[in-house]
Amino acid sequence: MKKVLFLLSICIFLVGCSKEDTPRIVTSISFDKNEISIKMGESETLKVIHEPSDLSAPSYTWESSNEDVATVTNGKVAAISVGEATIKVTASQLGLTASCKIKVNPVEAETIVLNTTNQELKIGDEFQLTATIEPENTTDKSITWESNDDKIATVTEEGLVKAVGVGKAIITVTSGNVSVTCNIEVEPIQVTGISLSHEDIEIEITDEFELQATISPEDATNKKIIWSSSDEKIAKVSENGLITGVDVGKAIITAKSEDGDHTAQVNVTVNLKGIKLTQNNILLAFPDGTEVIHVLYTHNDEAYLEAKWTSDNPEIAAVTGDGAGTNSALIEAKGEGETIITAISADGLKTATCMVKVEKIKVQQIVLNHSSLSLLPGETNQLSALVYPDNAYNKELNWSSSNSTVASITQEGLLQANQVGTTIITVRSQDGGATATCNVNVDDITSFISLSFQAYSLVTINGFITGDIYSVITNNSNQTVELTSLYIYDGYSGRLVGYSTDPALLGNLSAGNSTNLGMKFNSVYYPIFKWTFKWNDNEYEIQHQYTGSSGWRSTSVQVEQWNKIEPVNE
Repeated sequence: MKKVLFLLSICIFLVGCSKEDTPRIVTSISFDKNEISIKMGESETLKVIHEPSDLSAPSYTWESSNEDVATVTNGKVAAISVGEATIKVTASQLGLTASCKIKVNPVEAETIVLNTTNQELKIGDEFQLTATIEPENTTDKSITWESNDDKIATVTEEGLVKAVGVGKAIITVTSGNVSVTCNIEVEPIQVTGISLSHEDIEIEITDEFELQATISPEDATNKKIIWSSSDEKIAKVSENGLITGVDVGKAIITAKSEDGDHTAQVNVTVNLKGIKLTQNNILLAFPDGTEVIHVLYTHNDEAYLEAKWTSDNPEIAAVTGDGAGTNSALIEAKGEGETIITAISADGLKTATCMVKVEKIKVQQIVLNHSSLSLLPGETNQLSALVYPDNAYNKELNWSSSNSTVASITQEGLLQANQVGTTIITVRSQDGGATATCNVNVDDITSFISLSFQAYSLVTINGFITGDIYSVITNNSNQTVELTSLYIYDGYSGRLVGYSTDPALLGNLSAGNSTNLGMKFNSVYYPIFKWTFKWNDNEYEIQHQYTGSSGWRSTSVQVEQWNKIEPVNE
């Protein structure tokens, strides 16, 4: 508002004055440069041009659009940080302004100076590299450190170099676009000697013992040790110094450094691990019971041939065979009781024992040749029994029948069937140690006769059969029966539809054999087949009915031929 009033007053003054009385004033101001670039930390004075130039310069005020980037004092610009800012100058009484764009650039690194460019180290050594960035006012003094081979030398973010392997490596130091290198050469630490944790050790077969080897100096580069045994049949050693006893004897274990061939040795004595017997407990039968036992190495179960044998009580059991020079001993029973048989190693340091018990052995099991029998009255059968164990002292047996009326038994095991019924035959050892039984059924002859059917080309309508049906009769007994007739009846009306009494078709049916009779049916309701036969002067009858697929059984008996009879004329 003040500026408007000021201009208005000037205009009134000019209107009121003559041209010759009008005063001259500065009408414009500007910078000699519209844009300048300076580096951070530097300064530059801006020049303001005013028009008309012959007039005195007006009073100026200065300001920066971003004093974090650049500041200005009476036209002198100071670069504070990287970035851009606008410097503005104002002639406030005249209402005139001008501006200049300031671009502040970073100061780039030009060189890097290291405290050394070549360094020799030994493995494990550390060395601090230092880097100086020039010029001193470089804006970004950040540095990166890098090793071209971390297996030779490593370097931290602070420039600490560590030698880790023999060889050469290059450490590269970089700042901005400038780099410099330092050559690192790492040398090994030589072995000067080797020592072992023991000079003499004593182990047993299969035992393991780990030797500790010490390389001097402790920080030697190559600490590899080569292990060897003077006799691997006695003792062997692993690549890590683990000794294993193999057999009785002595050997020397040598440790040699790969670097410098320095050596150290230990004397190894390998003793017998132990012996064992193939049996720890033996039961011998009295009298004359014998058993062979063997003595073995405990570590590999192979025969040990140098044992000596003793018995705590030779009157009960004694070593009577084999022995020295073998790995076996024959133990023989001499009397009832218990004793200990001992095997002793040749050096007398190792033993193995077996408890021997001598006693009269009882029968433990009886096995009969039959567990069940079916007999006809009057038949006989010889039962036999096997007794276990074979060396039982008393193998005598007693035989008995639970029902002698049905079947009786002799003390020799001869079984006699007397009449129809059941009984149990028991055999018992006289020493009471074991029993066995046989279930005996004495059956009527009909129990041994079985019937079955064989049918051909059947048509069944509501139970009425048309086609061929044969009845097969089988004698499962040990006796011969005499077939006397076969009658066939209609299963509904009961009328006779066929029969035969022909001895040529019937007659004797010997033990284990079968025969058959049948006919062609014409609309006969489920036929009934009734057989009659004789045995032991008695006549018997047996029948079965064909009832279709769900009620009849096809024969599995081998039949040489089918015997057909003619139907009865209606």
